[in-house]
Amino acid sequence: MKKSDQIKLVELKTRLADGYRQFKKGCFVCRATRAKGGMTFHHLWYEPDEKVYSDFRGNNLEYYRYLSIQIKKNPNRFLYVCNIHHQAIERLARWKGKNRERLIRAVRMTR
Repeated sequence: MKKSDQIKLVELKTRLADGYRQFKKGCFVCRATRAKGGMTFHHLWYEPDEKVYSDFRGNNLEYYRYLSIQIKKNPNRFLYVCNIHHQAIERLARWKGKNRERLIRAVRMTR
């Protein structure tokens, strides 16, 4: 990605985060407002026929332009998170049912 596109992408994400009260606190998990790895918006759910990241073939700026429309329509469908915590959410979401419950229990037991 060109440097100018990276700057546009960061500006777009920042404007989106600043535009909604629930995002102004920063990362939903750690409350960071900036992160070395960047910030992103996590879908809590997808609507039928909605495009996903892979539909944009790695064009992050175009994806976030599309995503900004979705966020404006219903910001409650998204969490604002740092990329590290987004990865953790995505990994944990892969586990289902009892295995997820046991995994969370194991984490709570760990000191």
